Amino acid sequence: MPPVTPNLEAILDQTLEVVWLWDPAGRRPVYVNRAFARVWGRPAEAFLQAPCAQAFLRSTIHPDDRERYGRSAASPPADGAAVEYRVLRPHGEVRWVRSRSKPYLDHPTHPGGGGWVIAITEDITERKRHEDQLEAQRKALEEAYLHLQEVVVTDPLTGAKNRRGLEAALERAVDDAHRHGSPVSAVAIDIDYFKVYNDSFGHPAGDSVIVAVATIVQRTLRPTDLGARVGGEEFTVLLPDTDRAGAEAAAERIRRAIAHARWQHSPVTASLGCATWTPGTGQSPADLLADADRALYQSKRDGRNRVTHRADMAEPATAVPAG
Repeated sequence: MPPVTPNLEAILDQTLEVVWLWDPAGRRPVYVNRAFARVWGRPAEAFLQAPCAQAFLRSTIHPDDRERYGRSAASPPADGAAVEYRVLRPHGEVRWVRSRSKPYLDHPTHPGGGGWVIAITEDITERKRHEDQLEAQRKALEEAYLHLQEVVVTDPLTGAKNRRGLEAALERAVDDAHRHGSPVSAVAIDIDYFKVYNDSFGHPAGDSVIVAVATIVQRTLRPTDLGARVGGEEFTVLLPDTDRAGAEAAAERIRRAIAHARWQHSPVTASLGCATWTPGTGQSPADLLADADRALYQSKRDGRNRVTHRADMAEPATAVPAG
């Protein structure tokens, strides 16, 4: 095998990339240029003169990358192979490199001998750092976008979903109901005489009641249910896969929890209305929330602090008592 000429060796020593010549048959390096020391942080002689150059090289590669490097370096295909891995320099510094290798045959008619493996390895640490920065920025933007989406559908006072969040959840629940033939129910909730409470004890006290009611509502729900604040003292609960009996039971739990809670200034109660929609009955799911509101108004007309289901009403409510 002819040695590398001095002139060519001098040229190769000026390159930024590490240039290697391997003898696959002897499993040993034939040549490596000075760039090895710059990238690996070790003199080339330490590598070339090592009792087992492959073991020496493997020891300088990050443990998580050794298997990937080994698959590529063992026997590159005729059209070459490329692999990225991390180099562990002395004192713990890590450098990313990209190595491309390709077999070269001195005697193409004798594939079993006379061949070298030529490899060129470039330091891509800065590129990796830039990629990591871009990935971090992408994740930050994605998190900001998800946070903004959540803010858009969240009531800032109570942390419950707002009307937009309720409508999105209703659309998903209706889609699921169509697929499975299951009912969907809604419960409309209005705090009784809230304006009187607000005027008597002040807006901060009124806000505290709203927050407390939102908390009570959330505590009574299943993980699949959704509670939303849709107005000043108005809430709506969406109950997927829930029939009339389930809706009335859920509404009664909420009513009792509010009525039996300990309130600072005066007792607080709420009126509730339920409605249920089932696919295939000819009803429109778009009417579900409005029907729950109609049942709520009936509860107010009947004396407040009670639950009414829309199916119990002969006609829609036409007058709504105040408060």
